[in-house]
Amino acid sequence: FTAGVDAQDHWDGDTANWVRQALDYYTEAEKIDACYADLQFRLGECRWLLGEYDEARSAFTRARDYDGFAIRADSIINEIIRECTARHEGTMLADIEDLFIRTSDNGIMGGGFFYDYVHVLFTGDYLIASGVFAEVRKVLLDRFHREPVRDMLSLDECKQALGMSRYLEALFLKRVVEEVEVSRTYNTRLDIHPLKEQLAKVESDINDQSFDSALEALQSTELYKE
Repeated sequence: FTAGVDAQDHWDGDTANWVRQALDYYTEAEKIDACYADLQFRLGECRWLLGEYDEARSAFTRARDYDGFAIRADSIINEIIRECTARHEGTMLADIEDLFIRTSDNGIMGGGFFYDYVHVLFTGDYLIASGVFAEVRKVLLDRFHREPVRDMLSLDECKQALGMSRYLEALFLKRVVEEVEVSRTYNTRLDIHPLKEQLAKVESDINDQSFDSALEALQSTELYKE
């Protein structure tokens, strides 16, 4: 395992070479102890770089399940929820894990929806809400034979309805970057660069009128009016 980490963390510029080398070491380490979470995570990284996405997703799932710092729902918990739902007739399940897998690139959850190992960005919250909305719509149709009062809002429409201006989006992303910076003090492998790039893009739209525009956007929402 240590040899694989050394090959992975001190690569010589030839990505394909170190991936194959690290993968060979990790495969041998797996024969000794396959239940080491960091080993499975690194196996997933190697498989992902090789384009072996199904194998990568399986390794990432095992890494989550074996993690001693159990801050996420693992496979056992998710299956218990699904089994309980199946046993109780009339119970609806918004299977958010499945939704994230189906929506994420190559079925691997990560950037775009999450900013660390468990917390989601606005896009992740929106995806969760869309899963719940779909199940509520089924209930309305199956039990009450009626459609929702309106269709589901698009991501941009949702931002507008909540008063999520570019100014507030920048404030949110700044807080997220600060949180990830703190997390990186004990896990330097957290990639903060995509978040910083996203923040820089949002901040480029900020000008002297952005604060007043943000205030107006909030005051125009239904939540503010109530």
